[in-house]
Amino acid sequence: MKAQLEPIANTEESSFNSRFIAESTFRHPMHYHPEIELTLIVRSKGTRVIGDHIGNFDEGDLCLIGTNLPHLYTNTVAPTARAEAEVLQFRRNFSNGFIDATPELLPFARLLDQAKLGLAFAPETARQVAPLLSRIREAKGFQRLSLFLELIDCLLHSPPAQTLASPGYTGAISVPGSERMQAAYRYLLEHFNEEIDHRELAAKVHLAPASFSRLFKRITRMTCTAFINHLRLGHACRLLRETDMPITKIAFDCGFR
Repeated sequence: MKAQLEPIANTEESSFNSRFIAESTFRHPMHYHPEIELTLIVRSKGTRVIGDHIGNFDEGDLCLIGTNLPHLYTNTVAPTARAEAEVLQFRRNFSNGFIDATPELLPFARLLDQAKLGLAFAPETARQVAPLLSRIREAKGFQRLSLFLELIDCLLHSPPAQTLASPGYTGAISVPGSERMQAAYRYLLEHFNEEIDHRELAAKVHLAPASFSRLFKRITRMTCTAFINHLRLGHACRLLRETDMPITKIAFDCGFR
């Protein structure tokens, strides 16, 4: 699926963007941007896609997403659901290449190299970072920059982060038919626990079944069936971890008939 370029407005008063998202659901489609992004999930749970990685997220999920790396957060929708996140976005070359030109920040530059594939940090790191992100959002002037450096130090002294996308991921983003695949992708994320007829799904996006299968595998690097099973297994793992539901009920609730 082709990701959409998300323009991010930068102001002259700050070297980076910091904002708090509070919605009933995360609304962004699969997207990318030149800015590096640090995202902390404050409230919500669901599925995140970063590059070719598909996994679950929960409250306290903290990820560093590299330049132009496609990503998508889809939260579990419920009548009382809320989706809240702290998001910090910055360009690697801000302030005339401050990060790469400063010897003391060389370890952080290396961390940004790793973030080209996406990084997920440990829960204890998220707990330390949470108040800093909130303070950065409210701060101005030098205090804002000072807190940003404190945040960097926190990330550098955290337990090793987990790399998300596969080493061979190229981040290709120009794929014909992407609008149709965007719709198919969203449908699968929302209906993976139901019976899914591939022919009907292809018809929904106005493609012949064979064309849909070829395009889906080309973009996601897996068959549609494998993709659905990946989503179902991830949801099953969550239910096994968080509930006392019998395994048989979990299987049916996740779409395994």
